[in-house]
Amino acid sequence: MLGLRALALARGLVQAPDLESDLEPDVTVAGGARLRALVSELEGAQERVLAARREVERHEARLDDAAVQAGETLMGLTSAVAELTSSRERLVGGGDAEALELADIDYQISALEGRAAEIRARQGAQSRDIELEMSPQRDRLVEVELVRQEATERLLELLHELRPEPCPKELAAALDELARLRRGL
Repeated sequence: MLGLRALALARGLVQAPDLESDLEPDVTVAGGARLRALVSELEGAQERVLAARREVERHEARLDDAAVQAGETLMGLTSAVAELTSSRERLVGGGDAEALELADIDYQISALEGRAAEIRARQGAQSRDIELEMSPQRDRLVEVELVRQEATERLLELLHELRPEPCPKELAAALDELARLRRGL
């Protein structure tokens, strides 16, 4: 948030037609050029953060989709096992159970439980694969967020350095807000 506010303020200064009048006269040309360069750097860093975040979110969505799909399939298998188990108990409880019929139900239950175990194993492997793919993306996100944070710090330092005395009221309020946000971090 601090970076975005600093960037917005700096963009406003850079785009202001009277940039020179808002800055200290002895740093106007060099300061304005440095300010423009830092704004450009911070905008690039922000774009890289957003791109890295989208990649991580894409992998997280794949993880969620895999879990939902496996969960739905497992729910159906669990329901089928419960129905077969109930049928078996009714047959045994009613005394109508034939050995062949019970063996068939037991085979079906076993097959469904085996299928459920396969699905759990496959979903676990799929999740691990996605996590492995996502790990470098998370590392990249941390890296680009750090670059953005460093660019924000340099921009804040430059804005403080370029603060004119006396400072126009609106500019002073914006710079003071940035200073408060910075202290709050």
